[in-house]
Amino acid sequence: MEKEKGYSQTIAELQHAMSTMRGTYSWRWTAPLRALAAVFGQKSLSAPLAARLEKNEISTSEQANDRHAQPEDSSALFASLSNSNDGEIVVPQNLTNPTAPSLDELLSYYDEKFIHSAYHTVLGRAPDPEGMRYYLARIRAGISKVEILAQLRTSIEGKSRNHNVNGLDNVIRRYKLMKIPLIGTLYKIAGFENANSLERLIRSVENKIHVMDSKLISEFAEIKTLIINQYAKSIEQNINTVDQSEVIEINKSLLKFDPQWYLEEYPDVAISGMDPLEHYMQFGQYEWRHPFFDGEWYLSQYLDVADSGMDALQHYREHGKFEGRHCRFDKNWYLARYPDVASSGIDPLTHYLEHGKSEGRFPAFSDLNKDQNNYEKWVVDFDTISDKSISIMQSRILDFKKNPIISIVMPVYNPNPIWLVEAIESVRNQIYSNWEFCITDDASPDPAIRPILERYTEIDPRIKVHFRTKNGHISTASNDALALTKGSWIALLDHDDLLPAHALFWVVDAINNNPDACMIYSDEDKINEKGARFSPYFKCDWNQDLFYSHNMFSHLGVYKAELVHKVGGFRVGMEGSQDYDLALRCMELIEPEQIHHIPRVLYHWRVHAESTASSSDAKPYAMIAGERAINEHFIRSGINAKAELISFGYRVRYSLPDNLPLVSLIIPTRNGFELLKQCIDSILTKTTYSNFEIIIVDNGSDDSVTLQYLNALAANERIRIVRDDGPFNYSALNNKAVKLACGEIIGLINNDIEVISPDWLSEMVSHALRPGVGAVGAKLLYPNGAIQHAGVVYGVAGIAAHVHRNLDGKAHGYFSRANLIQSFSIVTAACLVIRKEVYEAVDGLNEIDLKVAFNDVDFCLRLNKAGYRNIWTPYAELYHHESATRGGEDSPEKAARFAREIAYMEQALPCTCDPAYSPNLTKFEEDFSLAWPPRIEILN
Repeated sequence: MEKEKGYSQTIAELQHAMSTMRGTYSWRWTAPLRALAAVFGQKSLSAPLAARLEKNEISTSEQANDRHAQPEDSSALFASLSNSNDGEIVVPQNLTNPTAPSLDELLSYYDEKFIHSAYHTVLGRAPDPEGMRYYLARIRAGISKVEILAQLRTSIEGKSRNHNVNGLDNVIRRYKLMKIPLIGTLYKIAGFENANSLERLIRSVENKIHVMDSKLISEFAEIKTLIINQYAKSIEQNINTVDQSEVIEINKSLLKFDPQWYLEEYPDVAISGMDPLEHYMQFGQYEWRHPFFDGEWYLSQYLDVADSGMDALQHYREHGKFEGRHCRFDKNWYLARYPDVASSGIDPLTHYLEHGKSEGRFPAFSDLNKDQNNYEKWVVDFDTISDKSISIMQSRILDFKKNPIISIVMPVYNPNPIWLVEAIESVRNQIYSNWEFCITDDASPDPAIRPILERYTEIDPRIKVHFRTKNGHISTASNDALALTKGSWIALLDHDDLLPAHALFWVVDAINNNPDACMIYSDEDKINEKGARFSPYFKCDWNQDLFYSHNMFSHLGVYKAELVHKVGGFRVGMEGSQDYDLALRCMELIEPEQIHHIPRVLYHWRVHAESTASSSDAKPYAMIAGERAINEHFIRSGINAKAELISFGYRVRYSLPDNLPLVSLIIPTRNGFELLKQCIDSILTKTTYSNFEIIIVDNGSDDSVTLQYLNALAANERIRIVRDDGPFNYSALNNKAVKLACGEIIGLINNDIEVISPDWLSEMVSHALRPGVGAVGAKLLYPNGAIQHAGVVYGVAGIAAHVHRNLDGKAHGYFSRANLIQSFSIVTAACLVIRKEVYEAVDGLNEIDLKVAFNDVDFCLRLNKAGYRNIWTPYAELYHHESATRGGEDSPEKAARFAREIAYMEQALPCTCDPAYSPNLTKFEEDFSLAWPPRIEILN
């Protein structure tokens, strides 16, 4: 009786919760079904239904949340649950009347119900989950419901069925009449003045076309006729007079539209049965599809094709398409893809030919751009082991001078038995076979675990298992596993994760090629419950400051056994971050050069509800333990700093001395009164660091307002004005000012910088005072809040590139690297802080070869060569209005100087990949996209 009472009470609570959640957009039937399954042990989901839920095969009609449903809907659900005799939970099918009785009612439904009813009304079936997600996304992107109806109605399935809403075809026809993108464009070309009004009118009525009166529809028809009648002569005239007009560019494409090319290039359009021009105007141009093949462009860009004498189109079809070559230049796409070009005012084609091509920019959208982050395809192409690659590895193993035993340590506690078997088999499938697998079961309560482990010890003598009688948690269990090891190297594996078959081969390859290595780590990705790989973390080489920000070492982490034993193995009390703590203690005993990175995915981290791979929230104690591990490392190492936990990692604050060192902020300028005043005012009024002076180097200002302002500033005892009327040489101006500086710390500041965070200088100086640190860079934002500078890497997009550029300033970026303190090879001199003695030790900026461009790139690389590491911090935030007073390379003299500087840097750049950037990431973009192919050895 008590048990039944408990069921009734729980049902009532769930019913109340469901009615409360009824207004929540993301609510679906699967959530209460799973909750009910958990509450009622014997009333669990039946095997068939549970399987369907697991595979996400419950139809949308079963999952849909009807916010307008009456309360009896939930009563019906619970009645079906209560009346169920076999424990099967039945999902009601009649929550709504899916077919709309009228078009007005259909268009008035809220988004999910509209899509649900639209499918039933037009296609006679429930929407599939993919269709529901797709059309919801289109609605949120501003696509009207009439357009969605049109897409459903004109699909192959829609044409094959009889819909049951009178007038729907007429509405779609009228909608197309007004919505065709050509109308607004032609309206402009024909000389009408109120083209924008027409566009606004189209947008305002597109969801109400079915109620428009016949007069308005007639007027639109007349406008269309008028425009088309004038089209031929007007477009011809305007093409000759307004060559750079965006409108003309669009219509050049339409004039050259090739329906045969379009259908051959896009088979999905051919299958749909839509007229190709109609498809392009309605959909294709917004999807960046190419309306024609430009053979002249193709031959001019790919001289090897021209030299071969092969027909351009034939070459593209047979070779170029698969080599990532482009069939034409798309001005509009280029401007949209590269906003810096759009803001520069340079003609996009000119920019591409003179700069973009050499920088690795794309001339147009293509599948190569679209799929550059398609990790599934990347894995197939570059990270799938073939018979040939296995043969190569086996042959190389025979040539290894060192074939150490790798001891793999794995604590086990109540894992999913299937995943445990997969983890063990991933070790047994290793191409390198000289390993031992040391496992400790930490008193798993699941009776299935022990037989699995015992069976493996019987079939493979390399597997050793220790069974604890009492649960001791992960550190104790890991130490018990360590006690079983005999190998000279130790690798760590979690009980539900996987090693790819080549993992240990590459580890031993690294051991043979790096005899001083004591710690080795690799890249990693995640693997879901269905075995799909995703979210690869392609790491940089050893980066101590990034390591303090998050644990970039684990997975796959491999240690010299003597090092692990020397530090005493894992520490009890550091559970959840025991591997982070181990790495911190081990690195204290070795040099940074003894930590080696393998730029390959050698670890698959299983994602499930209770794993930290899914979210750090799954194990908050782990992040707290990590904070403690870092702070105890600082105490042991004598570092006056403190780490604090943030949501995506850790922030380390380095202490300033009681007596703040004087900072000399050097600001070269020429005219630009408003920018300079903004810069100086923001420094003086917002900066909390108190001990600084400002040296303004006036390089030939002749603007009276600027000169008056400089004279006024000279009265401020914290500001000195130095006059230099020589030719502009950014390097020389700063070098001269450094010699005059009284500060122990130098700050190079552009005159177009504006302070955001008041403690920016305190943050940068705290890093500059650290031993071994060279230049310190800040997080610079464009005025619109997008990132301008978050670290620079060389060898990307030409000489060097600002990674994460144009990313929203609040975004975390690639594995949070846009918001974590870390080392970079290069930081920009637009806002750079450095100790004066270090600046002078490397002879400052290169004023002979790099007077304007790349001097900061060269300077930072020389600091690296001298043994210093350069730090970038996101906690010093400033705006950068970016070279607003100097302009571009807009004269023959400037262009020639810029070309010389490029040539110099091409010779000066290191021949190796930037250690702050992965060879598995693209060198053509700044957004951490995948490299096609990666710049590593591929054994296929």
